[in-house]
Amino acid sequence: MKVSTPSAPHPRTTLGDECEFIRGVTFAEGDAAPTPAAGMTPILRAGNIADDLNVDSDLVWVPCGLVDENQLLRKNDIVVCMSSGSSEVVGKTARVSAARHASVGSFCGIIRARDPDKAAYLSYYFRSSSFRAQRDRVARGANIQNLRFSQFEKMPLVIPPDQRRIAGILDKADRLRRMRRYALELSDQFLPALFLRMFGDPAANSMRWSVAELGDHLSYLTSGSRGWAKYYSDDGDLFLRIENVGRGMLLLDDIIRVRPPHNAETRRTAVAPGDVLLSITADLGRCALIPERFPRAYVNQHLALMRVEDINGFFLAAQLASPWFRSVWDRLDRSAVKSGLNFDDIRGVGIIVPPQSEQERYTRAARQQYGLRT
Repeated sequence: MKVSTPSAPHPRTTLGDECEFIRGVTFAEGDAAPTPAAGMTPILRAGNIADDLNVDSDLVWVPCGLVDENQLLRKNDIVVCMSSGSSEVVGKTARVSAARHASVGSFCGIIRARDPDKAAYLSYYFRSSSFRAQRDRVARGANIQNLRFSQFEKMPLVIPPDQRRIAGILDKADRLRRMRRYALELSDQFLPALFLRMFGDPAANSMRWSVAELGDHLSYLTSGSRGWAKYYSDDGDLFLRIENVGRGMLLLDDIIRVRPPHNAETRRTAVAPGDVLLSITADLGRCALIPERFPRAYVNQHLALMRVEDINGFFLAAQLASPWFRSVWDRLDRSAVKSGLNFDDIRGVGIIVPPQSEQERYTRAARQQYGLRT
């Protein structure tokens, strides 16, 4: 009788075995120029690292002599933020799509796969919850979060034999994500125009809608808390951050999953269908509605969770994310003390409250035109 043997576990390695780590370019403030010139090399910084690498704006240029040949970006390099005042930014990565005569500043670094065939798989690893959990364990600093390449080198890693097939599947998913994001960006032009056409500018209120304080229409208001990194998991419930809340819509391309404990804090920060999320630190005024049949999810400390009553949540999210409200949030921002909004700020802002029939008419029109946003 033939006896089957269990398959061997995937071999474990370390990031140091699989990657080369290149430090960013160090230069004096006086060496940097805001515009390109002959003999100068463009330098990318932390702000250029998003879901994709932004190589077209917010650059500085430094003399080519300050940039080593090995520091120039190659195709499939991974750019990583090594130091930031935000725990959400430090450790953020983006893959280089093509070789460029450009480099990164000293607060960033370059991770280069020793085997080019593994570069795509490794780029997705650096966007996984497994890497985020390891990153958060080693980041240091009460105000400035820092990572060191010596810490990266020791991080354990498993690369499955079919890593190229896995990377190919993820590449296809990433292309779909880009198409979806493009559609959402187009709708950013449509929804504000629709809101203004139907309700006018909330600041002028030329249509004389009823006005109320936002707090009059909230039955529950809270925010998330710190310390969720220890619950990060490759599966489990959704964990929503500022990156997942746009101007009137949810953005679920870069999602973290968690396996939280069953306690009061978990229950307090759990979202429910119809809740409205609002960013209260950093990029103020991002706002989105939690739709029906949404998976179990929780919010972090940078988001306020608002449970509404006697008002359409989709309409409210659109109003709070409108250009007028961006100026309201900016005026309320306590950046001189600590950037952000407090609960009194949120409850006290004035909103227009058209009849429910008009709110629902707006919601139907918006959903019909851009169902992706709902």
